[in-house]
Amino acid sequence: MDMQLVPQYVKQDRIDREKWDRCIDHSSNGLIYAQSFFLDEMAVDWDALVLGDYQMVMPLTWRKKWGMRYLYQPSFTQQLGIFSASTIDKETIDAFISSLKKEFSFAEIFLNYRNEGPFAAQPNFILPLYESYDKIYVQYNEELNRNLQYANKYELRYEKTHDYKSIINTYKELYGERTPHVDDEDYGRFASLCAELETRNQLVIREVWGTNDEPLAMAIFARDRERLYYLLPVTLPNGRTLQANHFLVDQAIREFCGQKLILDFEGSTLPGVARFYKKFGATDQPFYFFKHNKLPPPFSWFKS
Repeated sequence: MDMQLVPQYVKQDRIDREKWDRCIDHSSNGLIYAQSFFLDEMAVDWDALVLGDYQMVMPLTWRKKWGMRYLYQPSFTQQLGIFSASTIDKETIDAFISSLKKEFSFAEIFLNYRNEGPFAAQPNFILPLYESYDKIYVQYNEELNRNLQYANKYELRYEKTHDYKSIINTYKELYGERTPHVDDEDYGRFASLCAELETRNQLVIREVWGTNDEPLAMAIFARDRERLYYLLPVTLPNGRTLQANHFLVDQAIREFCGQKLILDFEGSTLPGVARFYKKFGATDQPFYFFKHNKLPPPFSWFKS
């Protein structure tokens, strides 16, 4: 890499938003999480590393504790890292990581799927929706076919809605104890993100209901030009019994198939959840966990 093109640290209020978003839009690995509006909603604070005239960018989401700034991964923001329309090679990654380390003594962040390096890989399952439903359906495994046959016995209804607030509240009630790292501020930020996505016509919310008007499953998706992101799925107890979560995803595939979209399932490291995604023929496109700890003692001991 040309040493004159060392990434520059740019504070949030000095970032050229138009050039930033254009870089993300034109990146071969562009993701909705790196759009400036998404970062504004989900990150407490964020600055950036910028190479050249926004040819390559890396958002830096940070907080401050004990008088020291550190990098963290905002909730509902699966992967960030370096974005570019051109190849992101090892030399480029090393340059960005080196610049990052000069600014922060501690980091626990997730880099995107094009930032491969000596980092811990995390599973993320994706399913291209380019083909017709019939061609996608042949990838479904036998267990999924049985589950869908079972769900279809109960005349479930797949419906559109705009009520993201009730879905977020239901998610908190059902799964809040499993995700103690997600606090009320995070849920508030996510609700604000949903409102912004709705104004941009990028919010997709779908629900499954039983014949007795009982809600069974629901999901909040975000959409950009290339992906449909499975941001917040919820399955109620009776919905689990009736395979409503399988039914919802299958209906979403029916709805959006034949488009230049990828269904991004967003994970998961949980074996049961990963198995659920694989049933649809989804394949793993891993992203990467990066940790850096050069805090002075005793702070470094607490974060080990």
